[in-house]
Amino acid sequence: MVLRHPWIAPELSQVGRTEQEWVAEMRPAFDEAARTPPLREASSPPRQDAHPRQIRDDDFAYGLERVLDGLAQGRTR
Repeated sequence: MVLRHPWIAPELSQVGRTEQEWVAEMRPAFDEAARTPPLREASSPPRQDAHPRQIRDDDFAYGLERVLDGLAQGRTR
């Protein structure tokens, strides 16, 4: 399955890659991420007592770290 996004094809064409090449390269990482349970859940304390703002901030920081990790991994290939 190839995802079609209006922004991805032009961006990839600027670096000389097709959307299909990008998906083929990233597919193993996507599959691994889908198989691996998040370590954060296993290592984090229960959040029921946390303030909602703290939960949002923690979730945002966690998501941002994952995005940055993905971008960094993409640059090393």
